Amino acid sequence: MARVVVVIATALLTIFLLTDISVAATTRATIRLVNNGYEGLLVAIAETVSADQSSKVIDRVKTMFIDASSELFGATRKRVFFRSITILVPKSWGDSQPYEAAKEETFSTANVVVDDAKPNSMTTRTHAECGGPGEFIQIPLEYVTGKITDVLRKYGYPGPTIVHEWGHLRWGLRDEYQVRDYPRFYRDSDNEVAAVKCGKYMKGENVDFIKKKPCTLDPDTGLPTDTCYFKVNPFNPGVKASLMFQHNVTEMFCDNDVTDPDTLHNVEAPNEQNDMCDGRSAWEVMREHSDFKDENSPPIDVRQTTAPTFRIVQAKTQRVVLVLDVSGSMNNFTRGSTRMKRLRQAAADFLLRAVPSGYSVGIVSFGTSAQIRKDLTTISTRSDRENLIKAIPKYGSGSTAIGSGLNKSVQVLKHGGDSASGGVLILVSDGKETESPMIVDVKPMLISAEVVVHTILISDVADPQLVSLAADTRGRSFFYSGSNDTTDMVSAFWSTITDTSDGTPGLFPVEMFLETVLVPANDKVVKFVDVDSSVGRDTEFTFSYSGDSFPLDVLMTSPSGQHFTASSDNSHVSRVAKQLMISFPKDTEVGRWKILLTNDGSSAVTTQLLVSSRAPTDDSYPIRTRTFLSQNKIDFKGPQSSLKLIVGVEVMKGYEPIIGAKVEVQVGSTPWKSLNDNGQGRYIIPQL
Repeated sequence: MARVVVVIATALLTIFLLTDISVAATTRATIRLVNNGYEGLLVAIAETVSADQSSKVIDRVKTMFIDASSELFGATRKRVFFRSITILVPKSWGDSQPYEAAKEETFSTANVVVDDAKPNSMTTRTHAECGGPGEFIQIPLEYVTGKITDVLRKYGYPGPTIVHEWGHLRWGLRDEYQVRDYPRFYRDSDNEVAAVKCGKYMKGENVDFIKKKPCTLDPDTGLPTDTCYFKVNPFNPGVKASLMFQHNVTEMFCDNDVTDPDTLHNVEAPNEQNDMCDGRSAWEVMREHSDFKDENSPPIDVRQTTAPTFRIVQAKTQRVVLVLDVSGSMNNFTRGSTRMKRLRQAAADFLLRAVPSGYSVGIVSFGTSAQIRKDLTTISTRSDRENLIKAIPKYGSGSTAIGSGLNKSVQVLKHGGDSASGGVLILVSDGKETESPMIVDVKPMLISAEVVVHTILISDVADPQLVSLAADTRGRSFFYSGSNDTTDMVSAFWSTITDTSDGTPGLFPVEMFLETVLVPANDKVVKFVDVDSSVGRDTEFTFSYSGDSFPLDVLMTSPSGQHFTASSDNSHVSRVAKQLMISFPKDTEVGRWKILLTNDGSSAVTTQLLVSSRAPTDDSYPIRTRTFLSQNKIDFKGPQSSLKLIVGVEVMKGYEPIIGAKVEVQVGSTPWKSLNDNGQGRYIIPQL
């Protein structure tokens, strides 16, 4: 049965007139093209890679990119190559080697990741349209640990493969071979059977890979049977293109230059490149990219080597500082609560469940001035988490000194002589700044210090500068309306921390269910929560409350009929966080759980129900969803055509797409929409 995934995109699609909008997606390391050479490329090795493989993995990565740089230089007609590359190695490798400490480099911001995960072929994660950038290239561990002969036999030469994936990542090219529902063969304009290939005049033969002999035609379709494929003749002197088709036997990208038949694009082939790029060749798309547009990066005569230089850095403990607004407006009372209370609830959920053990967290507040509420505290016990929650302010007063709060947060990151670089700030505010220094004054320092700032804007009067502050520091911005439903703010907090992944599969819990539930006086409400087999460890059913004690009766029934209540051995009340938790450390029953909430009181009660869980083991992945938009910036003063947006949801289990899921989204108060499955675990609304 298809897994049902319902995604509410309200918090991710928030409109600020005349202001940038951040996309809910991880910002990757910036790659710069300087005098024909790419600089700043970050390759990260996952924490799951064993330290006893360190030398082999590093050496193989270097060799692969040295080869790829040479291949790239030739494929782009002597225009670009890799000049400098940083390799991020795991913290778990220890200090046996004198690695340089990482600064802003993290696994989650890497352009290329090396990980022991499926699929077992090199791939590029992308959800952009033709010509748009991808997210990252994934290199399976086997590429860098297997025997060279085995790797070459199974995958071919890594250098050309990296160039093929670079075409996806950098220039938004698409595959020119048969993928998913695209055919292997078609009838061309002369009604001749032709293979889906590029270049147009590439020679080869159609071979039945089962019978190991020439293909036969299917009488129903008039095309070769499903067991046939086009086998390139690698000794054909005209085989030069295309790297987006057969990168193991070609060396160039297809072009539309009719004077060069060896690289001529096959515009008739029904493949992804023609389909998504309106029939344009790879080079036609590339020439529209800033790397080559307007004669950028002209051919050069490189007399020195194209081999890149390498810098090896080691990951360090993640540091996060909450930067919380305590101005007077945070006391605004709407629908039964204040903004300050809702902030405390969302931050408590975040600290109790979302932040992994081993992370260091600090807290800063700002009103008329800024104050350090808690220096960096490394989380190892529940007591550590509750002590951090105690430091969250309860009341607001004064004006709004956002700049001071940011300055004080950097001071927290630098405590003990450490560098602020690589630190993460999560700033929450509901108003415009009123005190010096201003955001514009401190932003250059934040950028120079290589600090990431995520921002959560409460209400539509929050300072719109917070959106661009996040974008300019490689962070993300979120919007919370300030209503009585805090689910958007809870989700925003959780989303910021998942951007700090080190590649450990089960590092973060999954937010499986989140809903604000109203239970009328003298009434009952039933909710159902589905638990699938990709999770089940450290599962927590959490119920929030606002008074002195939890006011509802809870009866949870497992799929097999077992009952759990607030008095069960696995229940716990956190009076600091004001939450009732019913926990299952391992082997949570798979299936549908029934939750009965009973209110015997004379007044209606609202509780936030949050269910979270982890993957069953440290080396397994849970199913996750991620929502994204097609562009980072929207100009609301521009023409109507510039307002086109694509909303998508990615449904993945590690690096593997989940196919056939039913996915629906709701943007603001618009009707729910079903998304189309593109066959890669990504579900798309074509346009809003």
